[in-house]
Amino acid sequence: MAEKEFKKDVEIFHFNKETGQYKALEVNKKENEDTYFVKIAKGVKTDTSSSNENIVIALNRQELAYLKEELNRLYNK
Repeated sequence: MAEKEFKKDVEIFHFNKETGQYKALEVNKKENEDTYFVKIAKGVKTDTSSSNENIVIALNRQELAYLKEELNRLYNK
């Protein structure tokens, strides 16, 4: 059995049932490395179609800590 390559550390998902729109944030850590992949996604999913946009950025531990501090600062305004 192959080992998992990524460990999912954070997953935040919001889905609007009325419109079919969703927004998601994931943070995954690559096993045996100090690299975190931050994925931001948005899209629309209905019974007949779907569309989405994704942005993925790779951050080291220091960059991730800086992002956390900036998000906390914005949240606490």
